[in-house]
Amino acid sequence: MAQTLNSKTANRYRKLGWQVAFVETWNHYGGMRRDLFGFADLLAIREGFPGVLAIQVTSTANHAARRRKILASPLSKIWLAAGNEIELVSWYPAKSAKLLRVEFFSASGNYSNDAAKESSANRRSRQPRVPAAAR
Repeated sequence: MAQTLNSKTANRYRKLGWQVAFVETWNHYGGMRRDLFGFADLLAIREGFPGVLAIQVTSTANHAARRRKILASPLSKIWLAAGNEIELVSWYPAKSAKLLRVEFFSASGNYSNDAAKESSANRRSRQPRVPAAAR
């Protein structure tokens, strides 16, 4: 059985030393999934990383819509002001296991990163870059 994008993302972060929790829930009555605070599929923590990382996982086709959702959410602004961060992780279509893009949101602003050049989970200068072989 194929792995979901959330599972692929969680496994990627766990390999990089993060503790990851699934926080997206299934609304049985509404028949839809609901993100924590409207923008988080996963939460991750790591020793040496201040705050909590909220991760929104999507396909490349939905990246722009998820970005707009995060930027428009008043709860995301509260999340960031509290010293936490958000990452928007986009994957190529399901048949490919290739990560395309990671976009970061923090209180100081947001920026994009080519996931092939640098690991999203190690983007800060005080954290070592992960060798390409470990990605």
